[in-house]
Amino acid sequence: MTWTFSATSDCGNYSYRWSYEKDRSFKKFLTQLDRSYFLSKISDETEVDEKESIKRMKEYCLEQRRDGTLDKDEAREIYDHIVDLENGNYDDDFEHGVYYTLGYDYLDFIVKTYPNGAITFYDVVFKKLIDILQKEIN
Repeated sequence: MTWTFSATSDCGNYSYRWSYEKDRSFKKFLTQLDRSYFLSKISDETEVDEKESIKRMKEYCLEQRRDGTLDKDEAREIYDHIVDLENGNYDDDFEHGVYYTLGYDYLDFIVKTYPNGAITFYDVVFKKLIDILQKEIN
């Protein structure tokens, strides 16, 4: 036996199945799911978080300058390229822009997050469902 959650919404369509637990109800189970766990079940981290990625790239560049891996001019050039990316100066795809502008090493600093639809679904719809289920349980 399994428990199945399925939703069709303006934020997207989401579903997941869990193994049945005899010691608690499905309603109780759903009310105990936290945001990151729930999102990891209904979606994948596929969207680039440009702001966080830029922050990490800047930190890495500065770290390389401090430890002597980059000299002043090299660090300034890379930092300027990062600022260009931050200002949207890349073609269609941020990841390709990072690769072509900064090279392979900087791809490690690209941060991925869940799509906005999945996040909105949790924050608006699923939280409301949790409130309703908690009232029913009590």
